Amino acid sequence: MQLFEQAGRNSSILPVSYWIDALSEDVKQSYIDDNPEIKENWDTQFGDRENQVVFIGKGYNKDDIIVELEKCLDERAYA
Repeated sequence: MQLFEQAGRNSSILPVSYWIDALSEDVKQSYIDDNPEIKENWDTQFGDRENQVVFIGKGYNKDDIIVELEKCLDERAYA
């Protein structure tokens, strides 16, 4: 996992952690056994792999941002 941050012209990418689902099956199962809460947000296809996006600033229209991001999820956008 990585953290990407940008503020104006400044940006950085930092390593954060790793995805549990990317570990070997025995190590993954051991981690899940010790931390069962990890399964609360577990996806059947992608495990614990997910992206999170946070916008911080003034003057943004939340609804416009949501519409534009949802267009990225539309399969027709890739045709």
